Amino acid sequence: MPRVVKAHDERKQELVKTAGALFQERGFRNTSVSDIVSRTGVAQGTFYYYFESKEAVLEAILRGLIDNVFMQVKTCCESKSEEAGLRLRMILESFVDFSRSEDARIFRLLREEEQVLIADRAREYWNRKLFPLLNSVIDQGMREGVMKVEHRDETLLFFWKVFHAYCEGVFKGEEPRRLDVKRQLFEKLANVLLGMENWTFRPEPERSA
Repeated sequence: MPRVVKAHDERKQELVKTAGALFQERGFRNTSVSDIVSRTGVAQGTFYYYFESKEAVLEAILRGLIDNVFMQVKTCCESKSEEAGLRLRMILESFVDFSRSEDARIFRLLREEEQVLIADRAREYWNRKLFPLLNSVIDQGMREGVMKVEHRDETLLFFWKVFHAYCEGVFKGEEPRRLDVKRQLFEKLANVLLGMENWTFRPEPERSA
Protein backbone atom coordinates (compact mmCIF):
# COMPACT_ATOMS: atom_id res chain seq x y z
CA MET A 1 0.00 0.00 0.00
CA PRO A 2 1.46 3.40 -0.94
CA ARG A 3 2.27 5.79 1.91
CA VAL A 4 -0.35 8.48 2.46
CA VAL A 5 1.19 11.93 2.23
CA LYS A 6 -0.67 14.65 4.10
CA ALA A 7 -0.22 18.39 4.31
CA HIS A 8 1.98 19.69 7.14
CA ASP A 9 -0.81 21.23 9.23
CA GLU A 10 -3.15 18.29 8.61
CA ARG A 11 -0.62 15.74 9.88
CA LYS A 12 0.27 17.88 12.89
CA GLN A 13 -3.40 18.29 13.85
CA GLU A 14 -3.92 14.57 13.44
CA LEU A 15 -1.15 13.90 15.97
CA VAL A 16 -2.61 16.50 18.35
CA LYS A 17 -6.09 15.00 18.10
CA THR A 18 -4.84 11.45 18.63
CA ALA A 19 -2.65 12.43 21.57
CA GLY A 20 -5.54 14.29 23.18
CA ALA A 21 -7.81 11.26 22.91
CA LEU A 22 -5.15 8.99 24.41
CA PHE A 23 -4.38 11.38 27.26
CA GLN A 24 -8.09 11.42 28.12
CA GLU A 25 -8.35 7.63 27.94
CA ARG A 26 -5.12 6.55 29.65
CA GLY A 27 -3.76 9.62 31.35
CA PHE A 28 -0.69 11.62 30.39
CA ARG A 29 1.88 9.48 32.22
CA ASN A 30 0.45 6.22 30.89
CA THR A 31 0.55 7.36 27.25
CA SER A 32 3.81 7.01 25.35
CA VAL A 33 4.96 8.54 22.07
CA SER A 34 4.83 4.99 20.68
CA ASP A 35 1.12 4.82 21.59
CA ILE A 36 0.46 8.10 19.78
CA VAL A 37 2.27 7.17 16.56
CA SER A 38 0.83 3.65 16.57
CA ARG A 39 -2.74 4.91 16.70
CA THR A 40 -2.03 7.68 14.20
CA GLY A 41 -0.29 5.27 11.82
CA VAL A 42 2.96 7.18 11.41
CA ALA A 43 6.62 6.62 12.27
CA GLN A 44 8.18 8.00 15.45
CA GLY A 45 10.36 10.22 13.29
CA THR A 46 7.21 11.92 12.02
CA PHE A 47 6.14 12.72 15.58
CA TYR A 48 9.52 14.24 16.43
CA TYR A 49 9.45 16.29 13.24
CA TYR A 50 6.51 18.21 14.71
CA PHE A 51 7.07 17.91 18.47
CA GLU A 52 10.14 17.69 20.67
CA SER A 53 8.40 15.58 23.30
CA LYS A 54 5.14 14.28 24.71
CA GLU A 55 5.01 17.40 26.89
CA ALA A 56 5.21 19.59 23.78
CA VAL A 57 2.17 17.95 22.21
CA LEU A 58 0.22 18.40 25.46
CA GLU A 59 1.08 22.10 25.40
CA ALA A 60 -0.11 22.27 21.79
CA ILE A 61 -3.42 20.69 22.80
CA LEU A 62 -3.91 23.17 25.63
CA ARG A 63 -3.03 26.17 23.48
CA GLY A 64 -5.46 24.99 20.81
CA LEU A 65 -8.26 24.73 23.35
CA ILE A 66 -7.43 28.15 24.80
CA ASP A 67 -7.36 29.68 21.31
CA ASN A 68 -10.80 28.23 20.55
CA VAL A 69 -12.25 29.62 23.78
CA PHE A 70 -10.85 33.06 23.10
CA MET A 71 -12.15 33.13 19.55
CA GLN A 72 -15.66 32.89 21.06
CA VAL A 73 -14.89 35.29 23.88
CA LYS A 74 -13.38 37.86 21.53
CA THR A 75 -16.63 37.96 19.57
CA CYS A 76 -18.43 38.99 22.76
CA CYS A 77 -15.77 41.50 23.72
CA GLU A 78 -15.78 43.21 20.33
CA SER A 79 -19.49 43.93 20.59
CA LYS A 80 -19.02 47.65 21.23
CA SER A 81 -22.75 48.31 21.04
CA GLU A 82 -23.25 46.63 24.42
CA GLU A 83 -22.56 48.42 27.70
CA ALA A 84 -19.52 47.35 29.67
CA GLY A 85 -21.32 45.42 32.41
CA LEU A 86 -23.15 43.29 29.86
CA ARG A 87 -19.99 42.66 27.85
CA LEU A 88 -18.23 41.54 31.03
CA ARG A 89 -21.09 39.18 31.83
CA MET A 90 -21.04 37.70 28.30
CA ILE A 91 -17.30 37.07 28.47
CA LEU A 92 -17.51 35.35 31.86
CA GLU A 93 -20.46 33.22 30.75
CA SER A 94 -18.32 31.95 27.86
CA PHE A 95 -15.80 30.67 30.40
CA VAL A 96 -18.55 29.01 32.43
CA ASP A 97 -19.73 27.24 29.28
CA PHE A 98 -16.18 26.03 28.65
CA SER A 99 -15.90 24.77 32.25
CA ARG A 100 -18.94 22.57 31.57
CA SER A 101 -17.57 21.18 28.30
CA GLU A 102 -15.78 17.90 27.64
CA ASP A 103 -12.76 19.86 26.39
CA ALA A 104 -12.13 21.22 29.87
CA ARG A 105 -11.44 17.71 31.18
CA ILE A 106 -7.90 17.69 29.86
CA PHE A 107 -7.02 20.54 32.22
CA ARG A 108 -7.78 18.16 35.07
CA LEU A 109 -4.85 16.04 33.90
CA LEU A 110 -2.49 18.87 34.75
CA ARG A 111 -3.63 18.86 38.35
CA GLU A 112 -4.10 15.11 38.80
CA GLU A 113 -0.73 14.23 37.31
CA GLU A 114 1.11 17.20 38.81
CA GLN A 115 2.29 18.64 35.50
CA VAL A 116 3.23 21.88 37.23
CA LEU A 117 5.47 23.38 34.55
CA ILE A 118 2.98 22.76 31.74
CA ALA A 119 0.16 24.10 33.92
CA ASP A 120 2.15 27.28 34.60
CA ARG A 121 2.82 27.78 30.88
CA ALA A 122 -0.83 27.23 30.02
CA ARG A 123 -1.87 29.71 32.71
CA GLU A 124 0.57 32.32 31.37
CA TYR A 125 -0.73 31.80 27.82
CA TRP A 126 -4.33 32.09 29.05
CA ASN A 127 -3.61 35.30 30.97
CA ARG A 128 -1.81 36.90 28.02
CA LYS A 129 -5.02 36.55 26.05
CA LEU A 130 -7.43 37.28 28.90
CA PHE A 131 -6.17 40.46 30.50
CA PRO A 132 -6.20 42.65 27.35
CA LEU A 133 -9.85 41.69 26.84
CA LEU A 134 -10.77 42.49 30.44
CA ASN A 135 -8.81 45.74 30.24
CA SER A 136 -10.79 46.81 27.18
CA VAL A 137 -14.04 46.24 29.09
CA ILE A 138 -12.75 48.20 32.09
CA ASP A 139 -11.67 51.06 29.80
CA GLN A 140 -15.19 51.18 28.42
CA GLY A 141 -16.75 50.91 31.88
CA MET A 142 -14.67 53.81 33.16
CA ARG A 143 -15.63 55.92 30.14
CA GLU A 144 -19.27 55.11 30.82
CA GLY A 145 -18.85 55.95 34.50
CA VAL A 146 -20.02 52.51 35.67
CA MET A 147 -16.61 51.20 36.79
CA LYS A 148 -13.83 52.60 38.92
CA VAL A 149 -10.65 50.55 39.20
CA GLU A 150 -7.45 51.36 41.06
CA HIS A 151 -4.27 49.25 40.96
CA ARG A 152 -5.56 47.62 37.81
CA ASP A 153 -3.04 44.78 37.37
CA GLU A 154 -3.44 43.55 40.93
CA THR A 155 -7.21 44.01 40.80
CA LEU A 156 -7.58 42.01 37.59
CA LEU A 157 -5.43 39.19 38.92
CA PHE A 158 -7.48 38.96 42.12
CA PHE A 159 -10.77 39.29 40.20
CA TRP A 160 -9.78 36.41 37.93
CA LYS A 161 -8.70 34.17 40.82
CA VAL A 162 -12.06 34.65 42.51
CA PHE A 163 -13.93 33.90 39.28
CA HIS A 164 -11.70 30.88 38.66
CA ALA A 165 -12.72 29.47 42.05
CA TYR A 166 -16.35 29.67 40.92
CA CYS A 167 -15.52 27.98 37.57
CA GLU A 168 -13.72 25.21 39.45
CA GLY A 169 -16.99 24.46 41.20
CA VAL A 170 -18.79 24.35 37.85
CA PHE A 171 -16.09 22.08 36.43
CA LYS A 172 -16.31 19.68 39.38
CA GLY A 173 -20.11 19.58 39.19
CA GLU A 174 -20.65 20.86 42.73
CA GLU A 175 -24.21 20.73 43.99
CA PRO A 176 -26.29 23.77 42.93
CA ARG A 177 -26.76 25.25 46.39
CA ARG A 178 -23.01 25.37 47.11
CA LEU A 179 -22.32 26.70 43.63
CA ASP A 180 -24.86 29.48 44.07
CA VAL A 181 -23.13 30.60 47.26
CA LYS A 182 -19.88 30.92 45.31
CA ARG A 183 -21.68 32.83 42.58
CA GLN A 184 -23.12 35.31 45.08
CA LEU A 185 -19.73 35.83 46.71
CA PHE A 186 -18.11 36.42 43.33
CA GLU A 187 -20.86 38.84 42.37
CA LYS A 188 -20.34 40.90 45.54
CA LEU A 189 -16.56 40.92 45.21
CA ALA A 190 -16.76 41.86 41.51
CA ASN A 191 -18.83 44.92 42.39
CA VAL A 192 -16.27 45.98 44.99
CA LEU A 193 -13.17 45.25 42.90
CA LEU A 194 -14.42 46.95 39.73
CA GLY A 195 -16.24 49.78 41.47
CA MET A 196 -19.66 48.78 40.11
CA GLU A 197 -23.10 49.06 41.67
CA ASN A 198 -25.66 46.26 41.51
CA TRP A 199 -23.88 44.33 38.76
CA THR A 200 -25.26 40.81 38.60
CA PHE A 201 -23.86 37.53 37.36
CA ARG A 202 -26.40 34.75 36.87
CA PRO A 203 -25.28 32.33 34.14
CA GLU A 204 -27.83 29.96 32.67
CA PRO A 205 -28.02 26.69 34.63
CA GLU A 206 -26.62 23.63 32.92
CA ARG A 207 -29.22 21.82 30.89
CA SER A 208 -29.85 18.16 31.56
CA ALA A 209 -28.87 15.78 28.77
